[in-house]
This record gives sequence, structure tokens and C-alpha cells, in this order.
Amino acid sequence: MIFIVVALLPEAKPLITTLDLKILRDQTSFPIYQNEKYSLVVSGIGKVCSAIATTFLLTQYKNEDRNGSWIFNFGICGAPKEISQIGESFLIHKITDRGTGKSGYPDILFKSSLRESSLLTVDQPVFENESVELPNTLVDMEASGFFQASRKFFTSDKIRIVKTVSDHFTKFESITKGEITDTISMRIQNAIPEILQILSIPISPENEFELRPDEIVSLNHFKKTLRLSETETIQLKDWMIGFKIRTGKSPNEGKTFFETTRVSGPNTNPVKTREEGKKGLNALRQFYQS
Repeated sequence: MIFIVVALLPEAKPLITTLDLKILRDQTSFPIYQNEKYSLVVSGIGKVCSAIATTFLLTQYKNEDRNGSWIFNFGICGAPKEISQIGESFLIHKITDRGTGKSGYPDILFKSSLRESSLLTVDQPVFENESVELPNTLVDMEASGFFQASRKFFTSDKIRIVKTVSDHFTKFESITKGEITDTISMRIQNAIPEILQILSIPISPENEFELRPDEIVSLNHFKKTLRLSETETIQLKDWMIGFKIRTGKSPNEGKTFFETTRVSGPNTNPVKTREEGKKGLNALRQFYQS
């Protein structure tokens, strides 16, 4: 089963029509549309609603066989003019919650023609005169809540997010609510080929992609130098594999970056504190996921 979370019905409608999803007639807290392969929930606006709807959907299907299952969030977002044209879709590799400052990282262990981007989740709509205070990136209102809730049920390689740029932080004061709804649906309708592309990529079986022996040596070098925990080492391994799949390059390139930037300190001696280790790990994450 592929689970899908969408904020607004105008965003969901083009995909509901394309996949021929039918609404569940049972009274539920959130509208659910489904067929034998997909279950889509409409969450409402905001990260809290998205987190609640995600949890609700996955709890409804808690007895579903999770082998091969994964979860997907798509929808519109704002973006600065400098980084995107209206209508362009992005595969998200980093979500930062503006309120908490915390970030989440979906593991993209597949190739895609979509550009990748980071995404900032905010609590209130952002307009052009306010956007100068934000990082130069995509902005939405749901993804951090969706990702945080999804991580309670799935590993990060089974969470995918695609956002389509609907505006450059424009305030639509001169058009009607109906025209706004039509515009949102039109943006998503035009993005349906990209959305279907991501939906068509199956989850890779565990251990399908592995590091070569010489790449394992690099991983162990990072682990020893940064004094990584077992969990952190597994995360780093996933980033290295994702880099290898997406770029076709060896993750050993990260070792050159690691030593050149001296993220671990002079002479690559083991770090002395956990804070230094986390700083080095974060630098490697940015290298492998950029």
C-alpha cells in the first residue's frame, strides 16, 4: 500500500481523478480516498493537522502488510524567484521546522529527474515583504509535521515528499476564492507526470544496494574519527548509499571533503567531544545529500 497525505482537496483532486480513487463512505475524522493500491487522506492546512492526519491514516491501516509500503506527501509551496519558476516540482531531501529549528532528512535511495531541494515549514503564510527574512529555499506549512509523524511508522527511506511551486510569495487579493482553488488544482494537474514518476518507483529491497569494501573502509574511518554511535553509523551508511545511487560516484569522495575541510580537526585525530562529532556528521550529511 502507498499512503498519501495532502493538505487541500484542490491539491488532491487531480491525483484522485488520475488514480481513480473512491472516497470511503465510513465516517472518519479525515476524508480518505482509496483503491486497492493507494490510500489518500486530506489533512487540512498546517503542520499539526498534517501530523494528526498522517497518524490517523496509518493507524487505520495498522494491520496492513508494511513490506513494500511507503508514504508520500505532495502539494504546493512558495519559493523565491531566484531559485524556481512557478510550476516547477522538487523532490525534498531536507525539511526544517522554522518554529523548532529541527530538521528531518528523507533518504532518497533512487534516481529521479526531479531537482532536489530543502524545504522550510512555517506556521503562517509568508508574503513577499516577509520572505527576505527566510532562507533562500522552498516554503510550505505541512511537511515537518508530516515527516515527524511518518517517522513513527516508517524508516526515512520510505518517506517521500514532492512540492510544486505555486507562487513567489504572492498575496492573491484581487482574485476570488474559487479562482484560487482553480489555480491550485491547475498547478498540481500540470505536475501530475512528476508525481506519478515518484509514485512509480518501488522501495528498494533491503540490502539491494551495498557499499564496496573500500567504501566500507571510509565508513569505518568516519565512525572512528567522529566517534559515531551505531545508529549514527547506519544513518551515514544510508547517506553514502543514496549519494552513490543518485550521482553514480563513489562515496569515497566524501573522505577527501572530510579531510580537506578538517571537519574532524587537524590530522583527522578522533574528536574529543560529542558536539564535535555531531558537527562533523552534519557536514558529511550536507555533502552526501547536496
